[in-house]
Amino acid sequence: TLDRSSAASDVYKRQINTYPNSTKLNDAYEFLVAVYFTTKNYKAALESLENIKKLDPQLQEAYQKIAHYRGVELFNNQNYASAIVHFDKSDKYPILGDLKIKNTFWKAEANYRLDAYSDAIALYKKVIYEPNAISYSFYNEAHYNLGYSYFKLKEYDNAQSWFRKYIQNDKTGKSKTKNDALNRIGAVSYTHLRAHETRGNL
Repeated sequence: TLDRSSAASDVYKRQINTYPNSTKLNDAYEFLVAVYFTTKNYKAALESLENIKKLDPQLQEAYQKIAHYRGVELFNNQNYASAIVHFDKSDKYPILGDLKIKNTFWKAEANYRLDAYSDAIALYKKVIYEPNAISYSFYNEAHYNLGYSYFKLKEYDNAQSWFRKYIQNDKTGKSKTKNDALNRIGAVSYTHLRAHETRGNL
């Protein structure tokens, strides 16, 4: 139970504080990582991992996962800059390929929300051009978000191109997102038409 886990972690934390030079220090930290991971306390789990002097492959994989989950947690709390830092931490040990591509997508999302549209574009493209990228649920979402990133930069031709690619890939039928992409394509076409008419009247 949660209470037992908390009590056990308190014992190990006291052991660490009492015997900071113990040869079994890493064992204590590994136990804390397991407890914190089970209770989804990713911040504390990551801190424990960072106190271990040398991570074996199993702990490196745990670090990759926990840093990723902590990044998602920070993202959901709208702490986008810190989320990016943690996705980069997760990439320090690129053991699981699927987490690496997920980190890239989340970093793109975070940069978009920070109005860093050029950085978001580079990261979304990195996702799309990854091998097997099409198998991920966010593959087509990256196309849609690329369209919006270019739209925000007023690069309307590029925006229209990526919105069209999103619609071509979309297999869901009618959806709010698809309708929005169609509206954006229409808005870009109208902007071009108005610009053409304005030039013609000069």
